[in-house]
Amino acid sequence: MKHSSQFAPLLLVFVLAGMVCVACAESSHSAVVKGVVRDTHGSPQMGAVVQVLGPDATAIATAITDLNGRYRIHDLAPGRYEMRATAVLFLPAMRQNLRLGAGVQTTVNLTLNALYDATQWLPVRRRVPDAPSDDWAWTLRSAQNRPVLRIFDDAFAGESAQRHTMEHSAAVLSGGGFGNGGVHSVVSMDRGGDEGSAAIFRADLGVPRVGNSLDSSFDLSTGYERSLGFAGMIRMAAFYQNHPELKTGSAAGQRSGLETMTLINAQRMEFGDTVAVEVGSMLRGLVSPSSETSLTAQPFLNVTVRPASGLLLAYRMATARELQSVSDLDSLHEQTPTAVLSGGALKTERGRHQEISVTKKTGRGKVQAALYADDLAAPTLSGVGAPAPGMDGVLSDPSTGSFRMLGPSYRARGISVAVAEPITQALWISGEYSTGDALVSTGPTTGSLDAAAGQLTSQWSQTGMVALEGNFVNTGTNLRMSYRWQLRSTVTAVNAYDAASDRAYLDFYVRQPLRWRLLPDGFEAVLDVDNLLAQGYRPVAVSPDGKMLYFAQAARTVQGGLAFTF
Repeated sequence: MKHSSQFAPLLLVFVLAGMVCVACAESSHSAVVKGVVRDTHGSPQMGAVVQVLGPDATAIATAITDLNGRYRIHDLAPGRYEMRATAVLFLPAMRQNLRLGAGVQTTVNLTLNALYDATQWLPVRRRVPDAPSDDWAWTLRSAQNRPVLRIFDDAFAGESAQRHTMEHSAAVLSGGGFGNGGVHSVVSMDRGGDEGSAAIFRADLGVPRVGNSLDSSFDLSTGYERSLGFAGMIRMAAFYQNHPELKTGSAAGQRSGLETMTLINAQRMEFGDTVAVEVGSMLRGLVSPSSETSLTAQPFLNVTVRPASGLLLAYRMATARELQSVSDLDSLHEQTPTAVLSGGALKTERGRHQEISVTKKTGRGKVQAALYADDLAAPTLSGVGAPAPGMDGVLSDPSTGSFRMLGPSYRARGISVAVAEPITQALWISGEYSTGDALVSTGPTTGSLDAAAGQLTSQWSQTGMVALEGNFVNTGTNLRMSYRWQLRSTVTAVNAYDAASDRAYLDFYVRQPLRWRLLPDGFEAVLDVDNLLAQGYRPVAVSPDGKMLYFAQAARTVQGGLAFTF
């Protein structure tokens, strides 16, 4: 017993030495990857899920970031992998073609883009296909990398799937286009809950430049979404708008106000990495001051197939320009619809858009070609000037000096080609070319606007756009500049259902955090300028007071203000 007690410490030393040698041998042949997960503002993200993916997109290893956003994954076999980071209320971040060597420690830092950024609602910007943050839409990630409000599957047992977030935003904006003029005070709330759910609320009180306080507009929006099976999600939204400042003419005289109620239901389903389906509809009711009503249902359908890596085939059908996909609800704000009194009836724009597209990823960029067919009944025409009081079939906004009316029906067939490429990590350049039919004005008349609109004809036309967009992490600056050109005689957009068709001529948008010592964190300045050079105005008619009225694909508007997120 005495000898055995003497040899016990020596035996323990040999065992520990052997374990160290084994660990050293293993570490010399395994790889390690570590890094930090941040958002676009540079803030570390605690609780983000980081995965190492194999060639077949299966998860090889998983880690959760700590309080400082750091993660570390070890004991990886040397080879080629992909990295993926996901978090609630963020779009996924990917790092492709990652090579890990034996005994090498590799640092991979990932940046998450926010899905719901309340400050991006002010001013409204529709999602466009050339935006670099839309990369998930082109690659159809796997079920564990849902692009919208991802929840943790059973594979992540033992990790908390309950994340509560609450974000508030207040803003004051001045300027704006049709139905959005004057000074607007906006309050919004974004709350993320359990199991991939989220609720959003937004209220907008606008005081027009002309008139009195009784003409103040009020917009109320609320939305809810929840993750579903098949890596899908459902979104529901309700919008209420009351715009007493708008004037609508009728044979009996001029009346004020337009009241709308809109309900939207949209759903997305993904079947593996191959097929994604989006379906939904918009039910909109409108009430004029004379109690005329209009109720329309406008559905949409998107089917996307990924036959090979980096290649997408898609079919899209839409009946409303405002709702063509689930992502159109990323910004919980509805544009003021066009509804006019004509012949004692309330009329609105109607249409149907069908498109077949092919998209190919080229490195970090992408190329898309599409064939489309539009059938537009009573399309919306935008104009500037002050129509005569009581003019039939016109909806005017004295606060912005603009008006809208419905034009003649026409059919459009055409093609569209778009290219997007990164210049730097934070800066993208994109271009687009489209052909198709559009309404063309032959010149001014001395009659009414109805007579002028009746003389519009559809002709083949073409348009081109170049855009520069950046999101700079160091400064927090979000910048976009674009120039869209089309034939001067056209008064409607070529490829009217394109996401960026309403960006005519020179546009400029910037959102900049204000990081002054006297201001708390969360202040941002916003500036949005549309059609800066006031191009594309077409004289169409002379009003009774002798002033010329103009049609414009997009009138010049300037909107700016301050937003505070807390």
